[in-house]
Amino acid sequence: MNKFNGLGDGMKSVPTAGKIEKLNISPPGTLDAASINDEVGLNDSIDPLQNFETMLPSLANSLAVIATNIWRVRAKMIDSMTGEVKDEMSRVYRHIESVVESLREVGIETIDPVGRVYDTGMALKVLTFEPTPGLSNEKIIETIKPSVAWGNRLIQIGEVIV
Repeated sequence: MNKFNGLGDGMKSVPTAGKIEKLNISPPGTLDAASINDEVGLNDSIDPLQNFETMLPSLANSLAVIATNIWRVRAKMIDSMTGEVKDEMSRVYRHIESVVESLREVGIETIDPVGRVYDTGMALKVLTFEPTPGLSNEKIIETIKPSVAWGNRLIQIGEVIV
């Protein structure tokens, strides 16, 4: 019994939102992998591949959101006139590039179709068509949300203005 809180050996009280919760805190080096798995419920009789397959759509969606937000941040760090990284962003930009590279390593690519000729068969959602005098072909003039591919599979359809 712990003489300070009366909860027993290895137990500590933690105040949270007006109540006391008990946490089982073991001394370092006393837990083995099986104990940790039991603690977090990993020893249940669930097929890991089946669990992965049910998580895959959610994972793909989360990766697409991450890739889209990195694409947006990266675009704000680049000077639109010069195409160079803005001076005040140069220290942070390398970290953004590191995230982009990590996404690339697991097969995530963002696709920004700005400047390409638009074809009705493209896997894009056109938010609006803006008539541009002097253009014979419809061109994508702005990307609102990029397409995102994971390997050879499109996990997010881009949104553009033509």
